[in-house]
Amino acid sequence: MTFHVRIGWAWIFLLNWSLTEAQEDAGQIATASNSIPRRLELRIPGLRGNILSSKGEPLATLHTSYDLVRPWPGPAALKGADPLSWAHVRLLQASLWLKQPIELGQPELKELYRFQRFRPLVVHSALKEDQVQHFKESRLAREGFQLRETTRRCYPEGDLFAHGLGY
Repeated sequence: MTFHVRIGWAWIFLLNWSLTEAQEDAGQIATASNSIPRRLELRIPGLRGNILSSKGEPLATLHTSYDLVRPWPGPAALKGADPLSWAHVRLLQASLWLKQPIELGQPELKELYRFQRFRPLVVHSALKEDQVQHFKESRLAREGFQLRETTRRCYPEGDLFAHGLGY
């Protein structure tokens, strides 16, 4: 069970500075093009566990699920094409594979591309187990789609305890 942490630029600079010094000590001088990574992502184990009642019954549990995601292309890969048209074609491919429509409208796609193009586009959340198993052989895997593992909090009693537990 893990969650992702994105580190701010100050921490990336400090981490990069220490890596650069280690490279210089080893006789390798870092060039300006690789001195600051574009994005650093650490996987840290989730700190929250299951919550049980005094009788040992689960009130809240953690489940691992997979999301279907597609990274946005870089400007070189688009070759002057409209990124929203590119996204619509990919969403159509995914909806055919999932056998259900994907509800991402033009305004939402535009906002995602404008403000979050460095994060993968989440096409579908919480895939079923058989979809996850068949994904590697699917056409989507060859087209650049990926599975992203996420940990979700589940409440066996529904929303009854969610507010009281504070999650």
